Parts: sequence; C-alpha cells; structure tokens
Amino acid sequence: MKNNNSSKCFSFLREAETTEYIPTGRSLGTGSFAIAIEVVHIKTGKKYVAKIMTYDKLRGYEKGIEKEIQIMQYYSKNLSKTDNHNLLRLVDCFRIVANGQTHICMILDLCDPNDLFDAICDNGPFKEEDAKNIMKSLFEAVNYLHNCGVVHRDIKAENILFKDGKPILADFGLAEFCKINEKSLTEYCGTPGTTAPEIIKNEPYGVKCDIYSLGALTYFLLAGYRPFDWAEDPRTERDAVLANKFYFPEESFKNISLEAQDFISKCMNTDPSERLSASEALEHPWLKE
Repeated sequence: MKNNNSSKCFSFLREAETTEYIPTGRSLGTGSFAIAIEVVHIKTGKKYVAKIMTYDKLRGYEKGIEKEIQIMQYYSKNLSKTDNHNLLRLVDCFRIVANGQTHICMILDLCDPNDLFDAICDNGPFKEEDAKNIMKSLFEAVNYLHNCGVVHRDIKAENILFKDGKPILADFGLAEFCKINEKSLTEYCGTPGTTAPEIIKNEPYGVKCDIYSLGALTYFLLAGYRPFDWAEDPRTERDAVLANKFYFPEESFKNISLEAQDFISKCMNTDPSERLSASEALEHPWLKE
C-alpha cells in the first residue's frame, strides 16, 4: 500500500521500480532522516553518492527536502555532464516504494571525504595564490546560481567539498529561488559569523547575502580564522557584524596583498547595494590577476 501523503508531496519525482545504481557496500554517513551510501551506475561503472530518505522519518521536513531537490534539479539540468563546474550536481532523483514505505533517493556526484573546513583546520591558512584559485572557482559557481535565480544562503567552509582537487559548493538545504535584482526573502537563516548583516537586521534581502559569506570565507582561507572569531559571545559577534568591525591583523596579513584585503572589504560591505555582485567580484583585480 502506497503512502498517499508522500505521493502527493513528492509527486514531481518519478517512481522507480528498478534502479540503475547498485550499492558498493561503502557507507558514507548517517543523519537523522537520511543515509548516504556509495553506488555504481550499472552501465557506465561511474560511482556516485546515493542519499536515501524514508518518507515517514522526515517528520515535518518534507517541504524543505522537496524545495532542495527542486532547486538542485533546476540548476543541475544545464550543468555540463563533464566535471567542468564547481557545484554539487544532482544526477538523478526518484521515489522507490517497497513494503509500504516510500524512499526518496538523490543521486549526487561523489566527492572527497574532507571539506574545506577540515583542510583549514588541518593545514592552517592557504597560500594567497591557492586561496585565489579556490575563490575564483566558487564565485564562478555562485555567479551561475544567481543567474539561474538561486541563492544558496549558507556558504561556509563546511559546505565546500573537493572533487579531484576542485572546490565544490554543496548543501542546498537553505537555498531558495530569488531573481538576481530582487529583495524578496525575509527568512532568518545562515550560520553565525558568515551571515550577512541585512539578514541579522531582519530586512528583506536578495542574492548578495551570498557575496558577504564568500567574503568571510576568503578571509578564513587567508587568515586561518574567521573575521569575527575574536568575539567572546554571540551578542558581541552580532554587534561586530552589524558595525562591520573586523580587522586585518598584521601577524596574519603582512604577506597578503592589499588587493586581497580590498576584495574582502568590498564583498563584506554592510550595505548590500554597495557590495560587489558575483559578476563584479570576478572582475575585481585580485581575481583577475
């Protein structure tokens, strides 16, 4: 017997009676309502991640998961089927009904096990040239998203994976549709220390909230710590973000170019109308050098 609620909620997904993906036996992680396993495509032999969710365990998260899938389907459909991109690609997605249970299966590109946060914690700050290459790739990815009418809303080191040495922007759980010149969003979301001031102030906002987060990420890559890590408590951090109170300490930035510091400042401008857009950031001298 099928779960009528799941059928209604995920009706845009095809129901698969058989699958082209076979588990390899390698587990990649377990969450509160999902498991991730490595699978291999029968015909091509290429390996992917299968993220499998049982509908009954979603417990009120159905609409959020549905939105995440729709956004990933939307931007993935025009991505190259090769590896010449820096976004986590949703390769396939379908429903499987078995023994009265509905399972949602997302097939994703397989990335390396460690993320950018791990890399910084393990190895310290990146050399400026390496940081520049990573950020240029990520700004190109975000520029593509914004032109697709998608805003990520939670860009941080923990959400940057690697595939064959290339940075991959992942985790679209907070992403939303938003046209590039609109300020149509009001939901408070993101991660403290990387969230744009307009979100903290509960003002309507748009895609430039991502640029602020990318500026904070650039700082993190170059310094090995985040712009507001000096704050002793959440309230102090909040006030520092709103006052744009971050610094370029000489001990961390003495060998970092002024162009890089200018780039960070322009990405982290508290006024979104004065903040760089993704396309403008790609034209900044630091990324164009």
